[in-house]
Amino acid sequence: MNRMLAWSAAALMTLSLGACGFHLRGLGGPLKVMPFASLSVDGAGPVYQQVLVELKRDGRVSLPAKGVAADALLVIAPESTSKDVLTVNRAGKVSEYQLTLRQNALLTFRQSDAPVPVSVTVRRQMSYSEQVVLGKEQEEAQLWAGMQREAASQLVRRLAYIKPPEADLPATGKTDAPGKP
Repeated sequence: MNRMLAWSAAALMTLSLGACGFHLRGLGGPLKVMPFASLSVDGAGPVYQQVLVELKRDGRVSLPAKGVAADALLVIAPESTSKDVLTVNRAGKVSEYQLTLRQNALLTFRQSDAPVPVSVTVRRQMSYSEQVVLGKEQEEAQLWAGMQREAASQLVRRLAYIKPPEADLPATGKTDAPGKP
């Protein structure tokens, strides 16, 4: 009886989540169309590598080989990181750090020379204890790697919302304002 009640409750919760529109990121509905069909990516470092992985997995845009013209160029700048003290205990020792990763990039469309800046900031909090220094070093390394993956993912998602430059329209001499010609 209890097992049947537990299964019924789990099924009811699953159905209610599905009914409210909840879905895992990347699995719900069509993705927004990118403003370019092909993208050339330039840069170095772990975030650059993650951006390439995200773009290949995404599939909305093609990545041409080096030297082949693309609709847009994404230049990924080196990341900037900081580790700041967040809280201090009564003894004056650090008990929490805030890790911040800031990633900047420039997107340039083939039709335009004006680059569009794209910036992503990812923050994580990490508790700290001097008794488990080695474990905290490993935790910090894992947090940095996760932050780099998150920054790359956010960067790729933001590319879809950048508006391409307007094509120059020829002057016709007509005005949209009502009134005398």
